[in-house]
Amino acid sequence: MSKLKITKIGISFGDNDFGMTFHAFLKAIGYFPDFKEETISEIKDKLNEIYNASVLGMYIAGQNRFQYTNGSSMEDHLNEVENYLVKDGNNQKLFYINEEVDQYLENCDGWDNGEFHILEISFQEEPKVYSK
Repeated sequence: MSKLKITKIGISFGDNDFGMTFHAFLKAIGYFPDFKEETISEIKDKLNEIYNASVLGMYIAGQNRFQYTNGSSMEDHLNEVENYLVKDGNNQKLFYINEEVDQYLENCDGWDNGEFHILEISFQEEPKVYSK
């Protein structure tokens, strides 16, 4: 089996308040687009692992920057955010690869209230990250 070339990764998350968190995550992934895994399912599993391990850092770096806590201590706020952003169990529905991104966009008429985030990988220029 030949290695799958990744050209697009999409993340669907039903809360558009965390757009900058997902942009930071996708930008980081965009610099390392090669996966040793060969199937879409294996790549989604790996993305899920990377997401769960890094999303709180992406929230801090890309969105919060230790600037607000919603009235609680920073530690309590970050624990709450991490619990909210890290899905329990199998959340492969969160990630879309290549043609799945196009199919998702077709099914939502190309706009999803800023709750769908896309990484396009060209291998010749910087990764392009945006939301729909």
